[in-house]
Amino acid sequence: MISIHNIFHKKEQEKKLKEWENKEKEVLSRGPTKYYNATFEKNQKEEKQALNTPLKNITPKENESLIKIGDFYFTTRHNIESLDLELDLNIEKVQSITKNHYIALGEVEKKINFNATIFIEELAHFNNLIDCIAKRELLTFSSLIHKTPKKILITDFKASSRGWALDSQREVTFFIRDFNISGVLFE
Repeated sequence: MISIHNIFHKKEQEKKLKEWENKEKEVLSRGPTKYYNATFEKNQKEEKQALNTPLKNITPKENESLIKIGDFYFTTRHNIESLDLELDLNIEKVQSITKNHYIALGEVEKKINFNATIFIEELAHFNNLIDCIAKRELLTFSSLIHKTPKKILITDFKASSRGWALDSQREVTFFIRDFNISGVLFE
């Protein structure tokens, strides 16, 4: 069906369409508009300053510690998720034709295990930890679970680095080091 209104107003509609097309061409010919964002530039300057400032070494304090091994404090900032205690009862099974026998050899062994996440600002506190562990000597141990100080012989130590990034001098560095420490507790 043909609308009489469209027939009479066709020229007006063509004229409006031409005007819109001309406006669109004019806007597109201008190019992109540059906006000045003061907040963005301020944040960008602060970020550059933060990247260029040296990191502060943070030394944990005794009253913050969850675990203390020798002179090294592991605190809540080190993301210790659990402190695992394992009792090894040293029971051996001896099989015979008629009956199985269980023999207790030695005393009960208490093993402790935990993971700690150390950020780069706190690594200076743990510089000599590997040297102390490598000596294979008994170290003092205390934790929230074990209030009275005990001795620990660290039997397993693993350290892994992660969080790699480029620093302001374009050198590769890491931000996080994970420690996994296992040991045997003595009275």
